[in-house]
Amino acid sequence: MLSNASSSRNTAVTLALTVALVGLLLSLLLSGCTLVDIDLPSDPLTPTQINTRLATHEFCARFTGVVMAAGDSIIQAATDPAVQITALRWKVHAVSACRQAVLQTSPSGALVDTWVFCAQMFDFLDEGQGKDLFGPWQGIAIAAADTLLSDIARIARLVTPADRFSDYESFVVAYVVENPLDPLYQQRSSSFPSFLRFFDIPDSLAIETVGTLPQVTQDFASSMAIYGEQLPLLTRWRAEMLLRESGLDTLDVEAQLDSMQALVTRIVTVAETSPELLRDATRAFHEEMQPLLLVIDQRLAAMMVNLSLERAAIIEALAVERAAVMADLDQTAQAVVAQTMDSLHRVIKLVLILAIILAVVIIGGPFVLGFLAGRAVGRRRRRDQ
Repeated sequence: MLSNASSSRNTAVTLALTVALVGLLLSLLLSGCTLVDIDLPSDPLTPTQINTRLATHEFCARFTGVVMAAGDSIIQAATDPAVQITALRWKVHAVSACRQAVLQTSPSGALVDTWVFCAQMFDFLDEGQGKDLFGPWQGIAIAAADTLLSDIARIARLVTPADRFSDYESFVVAYVVENPLDPLYQQRSSSFPSFLRFFDIPDSLAIETVGTLPQVTQDFASSMAIYGEQLPLLTRWRAEMLLRESGLDTLDVEAQLDSMQALVTRIVTVAETSPELLRDATRAFHEEMQPLLLVIDQRLAAMMVNLSLERAAIIEALAVERAAVMADLDQTAQAVVAQTMDSLHRVIKLVLILAIILAVVIIGGPFVLGFLAGRAVGRRRRRDQ
């Protein structure tokens, strides 16, 4: 009886060990399936970087509205055509420069460069080369620049840590002193290279990541929205500026059209009453309209050149954004393939190991049980003897 109990106990222990081993291997196999999880190669932007990018893009629309309102106020109040043309030129160049500062890849670089430009514009209008740009209406432009500078400084304070904000502010003050604006903003360059030198940031670490694919796509859509809002305004302002520079403001064009209508009426009347005078009236009409048509043709040609430049800039921006998206997609595909193959190799190894162990258990199990049973029978016979 004791030998039977001992034999049964040994058999139960062997089966328990076998079941435990198989369960452990199955759990390892199932846990290995989690290796198929996919991580994107591009590091996502931090919440601070995302908030910084969104805030600067929203500020670009705010900047456009404030400058447009101030410029229109100056144009309406001023009677000097030169001041009106200068106000239009200010709107065109200021809005374009702000867009270039905002639409940079680095969120912190875009924020600081936009802040730098607002500080440059305020200094330019208040004490710089543009302090007498608008004559008696200079205060309107200064007030607008001061409002925008306060707004961008407040945004910087909200999206950056306190110690970082003080460093950014020190850089902005130093850069504006060393790099004042020229009268037309045409020579302004980005402050981002100086920003990197100021904080001792290597070029290789200037832009660590552009974000994940959804973040890159969202940035592209936001940039295109900014272009879509500004392009019609800039085109209209440039056309109006060209007309005013040619002495053909809106009222003059309407007067010319009224004059043309009167001449057409006169030609019809002459043709009906005195056909012999029709040639003289036609010649007079041609002489009257020739200068207007010539100027309009020149202005249209200039407008087409400007539109071509804007179109080339948009195409270039689209190409850059598309290249970034395609590069990110390529890296993502490569990472997915690499991780999938690596996970597959691990799963195959685990399956092979499990198969070998199961084969050993299935094939060797009966021999082990037979060996244990033989020993139990031998002990029993020796005891019986």
